Amino acid sequence: MGDSDRWSRHVLPPTHPSGRSNNPRAEVPWEMIVELFLPSQLVLTANSVVPYNMRIHSVSSTISRGSHTPASLALVEVQLQLVKSTIVYVHGLKKRKDVILASGAVSSDFQGTNTDDGDPSSSSSALEGVRVINGSLEVGGRTGSELSWELQDFVEIKYCLIAVAKPPPNVRALEGVFPTFRTTIDVEMRTHTKASEHDTDETDTDPSVGLFRAG
Repeated sequence: MGDSDRWSRHVLPPTHPSGRSNNPRAEVPWEMIVELFLPSQLVLTANSVVPYNMRIHSVSSTISRGSHTPASLALVEVQLQLVKSTIVYVHGLKKRKDVILASGAVSSDFQGTNTDDGDPSSSSSALEGVRVINGSLEVGGRTGSELSWELQDFVEIKYCLIAVAKPPPNVRALEGVFPTFRTTIDVEMRTHTKASEHDTDETDTDPSVGLFRAG
């Protein structure tokens, strides 16, 4: 199997804040795609370190070459968080409490060009068209301190990764124009994993290596 077989692709759908109209798209090309790549075998423990890659690019090559696109890409804020949810059922009602356990740390962030085969690449010339962000999320808990479990119709402990790409709050020109991209990915948390389920030696810690040959 190639490197791409070790990674799963997740597309972050765009959403506009309620009550705000979709302004003309010519000034800020929000027709962008935000993708998140995570290890395919994603079983976590309290000691896990999860490498990830996010790629932001315009829908068409014509838009990618627009003068506003590189600046817009650079302004986008991205984050990846691990969230623990405690769900309790009381008299038929569901009460939920979410706690952020960890946040991703960016190790590299650069803009590249869209080549003919769709692979982002860096060069010494002006970079435009695609932004590539590599990082890792370290759970950082005590061994065995976190576990997914459920007692049906009474209580449930679940975990998810939440990825977000959004315009910075201090840039008014992007308010109401550039949407927030967001996706939630349920993950399983165990007290420990077998080597075959979570072997960091088999997974390259830089998701951008060979990743975009998936097509």
